[in-house]
Amino acid sequence: MTSTQSVGRQALLCDLSRLFFSLRRQEVRLDYRAMVRELLGNGSEFAPLAGWTAFDPANDAQKRLHERLGDDGWHIVTMSPPQAQLVRGFADADEEGGKRKPLVPHEENIRFDTQIAFALGRLAGEVDRVVVVSDSFALADPVLQTVDRGTKVDLAFFSDELDARWMSVIKVTDGLEFCDLTTVNRESGGRVAERASARAIPGLR
Repeated sequence: MTSTQSVGRQALLCDLSRLFFSLRRQEVRLDYRAMVRELLGNGSEFAPLAGWTAFDPANDAQKRLHERLGDDGWHIVTMSPPQAQLVRGFADADEEGGKRKPLVPHEENIRFDTQIAFALGRLAGEVDRVVVVSDSFALADPVLQTVDRGTKVDLAFFSDELDARWMSVIKVTDGLEFCDLTTVNRESGGRVAERASARAIPGLR
C-alpha cells in the first residue's frame, strides 16, 4: 500500500452516504480519523477534507458525527434525502422475459457523483493527489480527466462493494490506483474499522 507514503498537496473527497450504507450492510463501525490518517499519511499537507451526504435534521447521531468530522477539518455538504441524487439500479434479468427490471429508488441509491465530479475538476492540476471514497463507476470519466491533467487519483472503498467495472480501468491507467479499505484496515491492525453490534450506530465511533 503506497498511499500512506505519499506526500505533497492532497485532498480527500468522500460520498458519505455511500460509505454509510456500505458500513451498515457490513455491520462495521469506522474510525474516520484513522481512515484519513491511513489514506493520506501522517503529517502530509493536504487540502481540506470534503464529504457529501443526505442529512436528516432529526437524526441526532448523524449530527454528532458531522460535528466530530467538522472538528477534524472536514467540510460537510448536506442535502435532505428528497434533494439528493437518486440513482436507479437494475435487478438481475428476470427468468421469463430476460429483461432487467429497474429497482425502486431508495436511500441506499443516493449518490453525490455530480458534486464529487465538480470538485475533481476544480482540484485537477492544483494538487498532487486526490483520494476519492466512493464505489460509483459514474465517476470514471471525471477521475480519468483528473489523471490526464497530472493529478494522481486513488479510489478508496471496500472491494466487495466496489463496482466491478472499475478494476479493468484501474489496471490500464497510470496514475490511478485502488485502495481497498478492507486491506487498509487489516494493515493498520484493525484501527480503521471494527465489527459493530446490530444495535451500534454504524459510522459513529
